[in-house]
Amino acid sequence: MKFALLAAALVACAGNLVPPCAAGNPLPYGEIVASVRRLAASNLDRKPSEINTVQPLAAQGLDDRRLNSLIIDIQQEFGVVLSTTELQQTRWNDAHTGLSVRQLAQMVERRMREQP
Repeated sequence: MKFALLAAALVACAGNLVPPCAAGNPLPYGEIVASVRRLAASNLDRKPSEINTVQPLAAQGLDDRRLNSLIIDIQQEFGVVLSTTELQQTRWNDAHTGLSVRQLAQMVERRMREQP
């Protein structure tokens, strides 16, 4: 169910994404982490400094609705489309192995490198 919602959100925002060729040169990893942290903080109604970049976001209060919103925000911010398969493979709702800011930043970095 979670990923059905995520897939629907990805499709819904697809028209709002920056085309891959317009995404520009890949950013330094530290900048990507800082931006993903800022977006996660916004979705959790917290300050970026309160977001642990290594701890799973589910353990920090991110629920299904906010995950969908965060994924859309990340895709719009960086002009990339994150792989639903990759997101599914990362068990985000497990407090020990779920999606963290750094894992999302790594996904963004990979997608940016794949673009021409």
